[in-house]
Amino acid sequence: MANRLRAPGTPIDQKRNERISQPSLAGQAAEERMIHKQIALYARVSSTQQADAGTIESQLSALRERVAREGFALPPSMEFVDDG
Repeated sequence: MANRLRAPGTPIDQKRNERISQPSLAGQAAEERMIHKQIALYARVSSTQQADAGTIESQLSALRERVAREGFALPPSMEFVDDG
């Protein structure tokens, strides 16, 4: 059985090219999941002196400002604070 070559542009080739050039629905869903970012905030003090000085509040303020500036939403349930 001899191999037969088809001329480019035949209906079979066009359908194959359409399938290749169009992303699948599964691929679109995966891409959308990759684009969606979840943000969390973690702040802590590592010494009694830092805890007494209230540096945790300055950390939280700076982190919240950065999150807002970047345009992300930060639900309170995603703020983790270790204040000693």
